[in-house]
Amino acid sequence: MKVISVKYAWQKDSLCQKELKFVPETKEHIPYTCDDFYPPTGKAITEAVKEMCNRCPVQNECLEFALAFPEHYGSWGGVSKEQREVIKQQREKGK
Repeated sequence: MKVISVKYAWQKDSLCQKELKFVPETKEHIPYTCDDFYPPTGKAITEAVKEMCNRCPVQNECLEFALAFPEHYGSWGGVSKEQREVIKQQREKGK
């Protein structure tokens, strides 16, 4: 039996673990890769990733995980590192 930590249990329901992306050049559906969620420095998160995250049933859990632990890189809950910094600042001001 595989034991999943409660703080990570939401990940099994995430779309990024289940969905495939369409690659127009090859007309194939392939798994998302780390590059999709952790784009090279200076590159934006793709619209495909944002759209998938917006449909994800655990989007909020993903984002809150990234804000709480904190994740310094990549897209979490469809939100970039820079966007998460803005959210943190807004929350601090609201306290």
